[in-house]
Amino acid sequence: MDNINNEVTYPDKPSVNTKKKDISKSIANALLFLLVSYYYFNKDIHFVIIVFIVLMIHELGHLLAMRFFNYKDLKIFFIPILGAYTSGSKKEVSQKQNAIIYLCGPIPGILLGIVLYYYSLNIHSNLLYEASYVFFLINLFNLLPIKPLDGGNLISNLLIKDNKIAEKGFIIFSIITMVGASIYLKSYVLFIIPIFMAIGQLKQNKIERIKKTLAQQGFNFNLSFDNLSDKEYWIIRTEIVKNFKFFQKIDPDLLEKSEQEDKIADYVKLITVEKTLIKDMSSDFRKKVLLILLLSFIIPVYYVGIIKGNNNQNIMHKKLYEQLTYNEINELKTKCSNSKGASMGLKLPNRNNEAFCNCYVDEIIQNYSRSDLERMYKLDKQVKIDSFKHILLKCLKTCNDTINVDSILIK
Repeated sequence: MDNINNEVTYPDKPSVNTKKKDISKSIANALLFLLVSYYYFNKDIHFVIIVFIVLMIHELGHLLAMRFFNYKDLKIFFIPILGAYTSGSKKEVSQKQNAIIYLCGPIPGILLGIVLYYYSLNIHSNLLYEASYVFFLINLFNLLPIKPLDGGNLISNLLIKDNKIAEKGFIIFSIITMVGASIYLKSYVLFIIPIFMAIGQLKQNKIERIKKTLAQQGFNFNLSFDNLSDKEYWIIRTEIVKNFKFFQKIDPDLLEKSEQEDKIADYVKLITVEKTLIKDMSSDFRKKVLLILLLSFIIPVYYVGIIKGNNNQNIMHKKLYEQLTYNEINELKTKCSNSKGASMGLKLPNRNNEAFCNCYVDEIIQNYSRSDLERMYKLDKQVKIDSFKHILLKCLKTCNDTINVDSILIK
């Protein structure tokens, strides 16, 4: 700091307020996420709770890995509608440890998704089946190779972390991709992500500019905030106030604490905390991580494809069966048989009425949910008829009947 005027008297720097873990804030954040999501997803409380659990397990995977590698100030923060993230601090950052931390989020979720998928098939549980789908979908999305998702962070950590120009280029690519995805999916809430990424990048550019200015004055960036002298604190503070507009009401030349001093001190910490990147990844380790990343992406793609296909064909679960009592099912079959199918939208001949109705009702309740049927009946008649034709054909074959499907449908 050779160029600093030693005759200036600098006030005491603000003391570092050790932020105690406030569980009430964490609970409030989680409740806000649940409340906003509840209304955003049409008050579907089951879906909202599933999403919350999936995100919590994902972030706990990151948090436990970070704790294992001695990260400090760990916390999970939920962002309504968009998701959640885990933060922590550490001076020496290892590429190998970072790779493991990024993978520890999606991998547990994918494994749980597989377990829930097969278990739901065994016990015919729609809730667990839906949960497996959400586990696959959220973790699959998170593995996309764009920042700030885990897939993008992994790619950056493995291939371009030590190249600042490539890193910035990758961030710009990610911002453009997220904007394009928001427009394509017509999910404009996703615009929030690239907006915050752009703001974060502008903030980082200013911090780098401030560091460059301080470096010209001989500033030592190896000092922590605790080890800064009062003089060094106020020199950094002056540059921060000059460069960030939200401090524009503060006179940078006035050596006096302001109402925003705690916030300014946080920015001073960003300037002084110089993370050391430990390049400890061998070529062999990098290949293994890339292989795990690829498999972690392919597996949920496979299961999402199966589940979507099954949902389209309506063949997986006894959906309506779970919502009806034994007596209600028998009543449906009796009404169908007594009305010669009219109560089910059919006109059956006298032969095989009871057998056909039993088959038809069983197929309907095992393959459709109440919401499926309600949605189907809102569509035009032809769509409804086409949707049920495969069931009619199956029941005709079961009853050894040669009646034409179109002839037994009430048009």
